[in-house]
Amino acid sequence: MRHRQCSNRKDLLDDEIRAIDTAINKVQSFQTSSGASTSTSGNLPSTGKKTKDGALQTEIANLQRQITSSDSRQADMLKTQYIAEKEKERDQKKAEQQSVQSQIAELSSSGDTITVESPFSGRVTKLSKELKAPLMTIQDSDALQVAGEITEKQRLHTEEGMKTAITMQKSGEKLEGEISQLSNEPIDLQVKGSSLYPFAVDLPADEKTDKLLPGYHAKLEIFTKTVPDAVTAKEEAVVSNHLWVMNHKGKLAKQKAKIGIAENGYIEIKNPLQPGNWLAVAPKRDLRNNATFITPLEITKIRWKGLQTDKKSNLQHFVTGILSR
Repeated sequence: MRHRQCSNRKDLLDDEIRAIDTAINKVQSFQTSSGASTSTSGNLPSTGKKTKDGALQTEIANLQRQITSSDSRQADMLKTQYIAEKEKERDQKKAEQQSVQSQIAELSSSGDTITVESPFSGRVTKLSKELKAPLMTIQDSDALQVAGEITEKQRLHTEEGMKTAITMQKSGEKLEGEISQLSNEPIDLQVKGSSLYPFAVDLPADEKTDKLLPGYHAKLEIFTKTVPDAVTAKEEAVVSNHLWVMNHKGKLAKQKAKIGIAENGYIEIKNPLQPGNWLAVAPKRDLRNNATFITPLEITKIRWKGLQTDKKSNLQHFVTGILSR
């Protein structure tokens, strides 16, 4: 009986793998150009399981409609994502197929007793006491993920592969990851209101993630755009779309502000500035070309111990500084 069950399972897996291969080939044959798509004719092979065949046929039909209504770049991305998902599913089926083949061989040689090896390593999180499927649930310890949802507006600017910054809600632990899965289908399609799209972020297996448990909550930021080595300034330094820069003579010079992305009160400055250049912020009534750049003296921030011991010389420079202003 067990031998027959294993054989039936193997035959089913063989059919499912062939069906997935055919689905992949069919999607690869889609030709995308200027928002239109065509495909070669042909049906998926029958696996004897109408549910599986119907699901694949429906997936391909939905995908083709999405590709037809998309531009060529988005259409190529949809194809690539679908093929990658199916290749992953096929690999899982093949791993299970090898396990079943090992069970059949063991049953043929030893009789009733078999050893079932999981195709994946991990930690056992659940065991069935009633011998009902699934008998065992194994959590992949190397595949820790953060799952979340984004709105329609956020989905427009989000893509797989984007970097993320994660802050654990309770411990405050800082982590980094990248979006590995991003759905094109909303969780629950709403005629009225905003739809939500699920996504997942892969986390590296290291000392920081070893202590994390499923169910922990976290705050996540997605970096939709990054500029390496950007020159930034506080947003308040941009006054009426202009910058007031101190030149080598200590005078103000007005420049049209060329700005980029903004984050946490800082803004990217695309003007030909260098880190360390001084920008005037206030008072705005004194911001004019060739005005003297004045920095207020903040007595409480002076490190008096670091000044020279020659009090007469210090006083002379101090008075000179006041008179020059």
